[in-house]
Formats: sequence, structure tokens, C-alpha cells
Amino acid sequence: MPSNLKRTCLALAAGASLIGECAGAETLISTFQAGDDGWNLGTIAVGNLDGSPDLEIVIPYRDSTGTWHLDAFKYNGQRLPGFPYTTGAEVMNVSPTLYDLDGDGRDKIIFTHYNHIIPMRANGTILWSNTVKSATYVPNGGYQTVRGGFYWWPGGKYLRRLPANAVFSSEVSSPIVMDLNGKGMNEIVTAWKIDPDPNGDGQDYNPFIKKTYGFGE
Repeated sequence: MPSNLKRTCLALAAGASLIGECAGAETLISTFQAGDDGWNLGTIAVGNLDGSPDLEIVIPYRDSTGTWHLDAFKYNGQRLPGFPYTTGAEVMNVSPTLYDLDGDGRDKIIFTHYNHIIPMRANGTILWSNTVKSATYVPNGGYQTVRGGFYWWPGGKYLRRLPANAVFSSEVSSPIVMDLNGKGMNEIVTAWKIDPDPNGDGQDYNPFIKKTYGFGE
């Protein structure tokens, strides 16, 4: 790490700019633009992406045209090759998680956008991409769900899958990396918002809640 970053430092997001500030030193490390306006600037993540001694800064933002970007910078504002990663109007406002998924000593950028979960390398290339959609979303637990399918209102019909036009979005929380089953391999846990019927008022529900507890339907 460079000598001017050896002290405990805090990176601040201000408008569409990034500011590096060291506690107790009152010394400005750098300030640089991320985007073209103060339209929307997400929460930053800091980690070692490229194996160099210093850390990198990763941040999602939306520019003045409504286009979403994920960007990566050195501490002095130098943009990493391969960035920004752009998703158009597909929302990407959740802070990314940085974690060395493959054990090569370099953190990967793990983030969600719209209905996708993606780990990305330091050069902007994608490690893999997974899409959450009605064809692949099958609950195995939850307050308003039943295992393996859905009860649908109106009518009470049991469905194996939500309607094909159900909307999944990731504007909830950052991905979590952990070994869920204790087998020595990490999993990525994400949270999703679901609109099961974007063109109407249909809704999946759990009919057994009210039968068991007398409320909740």
C-alpha cells in the first residue's frame, strides 16, 4: 500500500465524485469524477482486485441519461482497464461485494443488476453470470411460500412456477459469500424483489398460514 494510504482511510461518495480522506491526517488523497452528474451514486467497495500493493475502489452509479455503470478505480482516480461495465436502464444500485472466489489472491467483484448475479474480474471480464427468473425460481421455504411451488390468488390454484412475466429485481442488499453447508466451498447468497404479476393484481400466497395461525392471508 502507498505510504499515503497506510493510515486508516475513509473513501467518501459526494455527489458524483469520490473523495479519499485519511482520519487524523486531514490530508486529501484524491478526488475524481465517477459519472457525469450527481444523479445517483451507490455505496463504494474497497479491495485488492489486481494483486498490486494498493487497494482499488469499486462503485455503481447512474449517469444523467439514466444509464447504470459499475466502475473501478485506483486510489488516485485512474480507471482500471475494462471499465466501466454498463447495463443501460437495468438497475445496478446495490454495493458490490469483493471476495476472492477462486483463490488466486485477487478479489472478484460480485454484484447484482436487474435479475442477474455476476462475479467479475479486475479487467472487467465476467467469471460467470446467473439469471433469476420464473423458470428457475423454486422456493424451498419462507413465510409466504410453500416448498416446490406457489398458490395463486385469485382462484387458489397451485402453480409449479410463477408466471413467465414475473419481474425479479435485485435492489435489496449486497451479495453475501459464505460456506452455508460446512463443506469447505463458499456459496453466494442474494436477496430479490419479486413482482409476480406486473400487468395485474395477481399474487402468490401461502394458504396454510391463516389455517394454522388465524391470520396472514
